[in-house]
Amino acid sequence: MTADPRAEARLEAFLGRVERVRVEDLLAYAAHPRNRAAYRTALDEAARVARERGREQRIAELRAAAERWVLNLYGSSNQQPGWFEVNWGRPGSIEDRAWLAESLGTATMAILLSDDLPEELVDELLGPWASLLD
Repeated sequence: MTADPRAEARLEAFLGRVERVRVEDLLAYAAHPRNRAAYRTALDEAARVARERGREQRIAELRAAAERWVLNLYGSSNQQPGWFEVNWGRPGSIEDRAWLAESLGTATMAILLSDDLPEELVDELLGPWASLLD
């Protein structure tokens, strides 16, 4: 079963907004969940729903795309122009960047499944990314 075209449109709009966020600000959207048990429960439920709806492949594609995007973003340059000098490096540790990719992939899954999951689970999975939705 394919995703609802409305969910795909929401996802496209969301990803367009993500692309406009400054790299320095991205890590704030990938804040770790306060309640890891609730997050894990929401993630497990979303995976179950994805299996039932036949959307596992699409979600795997979205997660892989998020990982590639983050790797490309951070790998594109080690020098960023500043007001008075070149700033070296990009913010965040390797672990922060890995979590950014994971978190973004989870957010895309939540958006894709938003019509099939209870609102509180979608909110749990989105975390701060929710502020980039319509």
